[in-house]
This record gives sequence, C-alpha cells and structure tokens, in this order.
Amino acid sequence: MNKNNQILQLAKQISIILIFLAAFSSASYAISPHPAWLQESLEKADKLNDKNPVLALEFTQALFNKHNDKLSDNGKAALFARLA
Repeated sequence: MNKNNQILQLAKQISIILIFLAAFSSASYAISPHPAWLQESLEKADKLNDKNPVLALEFTQALFNKHNDKLSDNGKAALFARLA
C-alpha cells in the first residue's frame, strides 16, 4: 500500500507542476508587446466583455477580420484568446 501512496503523491506533484506551467505559458501571451492600436483594441474588448460578452465577441471578430493581414502571430493569439 505504501508504494501506491508514493505513486499517488508523485502524480499529485506532477499535476501541480503542469498547472503552474500552463498558467505561466498563457501569461506570456499577455506580456508580449502589441502595437498601440491593438493594445487599445484589446483593452476595449476586455471592457466590453465585462459589460456584454456578445458585443465583445462581435467587436473582436470584426477586429480580426479587418486587421488579419497586419497581425503578428502573438496578436492573432491575443484575439483568439478573447474569442475563446
């Protein structure tokens, strides 16, 4: 039974480490620098989301459609995170 407890403890520790890694990797997208126009638009989308998520979704989709060719991979990821 002691071996089963050790395996269970190891599994718990691994899951905690994976949770922390996931949290820090998603936070790195928020730290990535965006152009000023995109940063302002992302802030507006966040404020809209607090008031009305449907409006935020429509705003973010329109923003993506309008600026898709100008967006970096990080910019697209930031928009996709808000669309999710």
